[in-house]
Amino acid sequence: MRWFPHAWHVGDWEDSDWEAANASYDAHLHQLRAQVPERVWALTELSLHDGQVQSWSIDQGVFKWILLIGDLERGYELAEVTYTDAELIGPDSESLRGMSLDQEPTELLTDEVDIGNGKYEHRFYFWPGHEFGVRFTDVRVSRSPASAEFRR
Repeated sequence: MRWFPHAWHVGDWEDSDWEAANASYDAHLHQLRAQVPERVWALTELSLHDGQVQSWSIDQGVFKWILLIGDLERGYELAEVTYTDAELIGPDSESLRGMSLDQEPTELLTDEVDIGNGKYEHRFYFWPGHEFGVRFTDVRVSRSPASAEFRR
């Protein structure tokens, strides 16, 4: 994670550092908006905080997952996100499986959308300390209503 590393999540930063990271990411998003197609920008419009992975797979350069996002106040949605020409940043697929993201009560705390190494990047930090990303050339996002019954 570039803007929201482990130290950001566990309170190892001063308030001014935390605020500077948020302001820097907001400025980055402002610049990024003009550089990415709408389908990539759609990632920034997902409210992933406290999201839970329902399922995921990676096969032949396609990373796909379904996330339960939302809350009781706004309502819940299932967001299906499919990244093409995808590669994992950080762990390999076996290590990612070991994180049990779709089985344990893990929750997505923050995400970052960026451009790196000639591709787009979507990076994630999960409680209780899991971190990885996906580097990709294209993405498709679809959303559908869901119920709180999907929460673990």
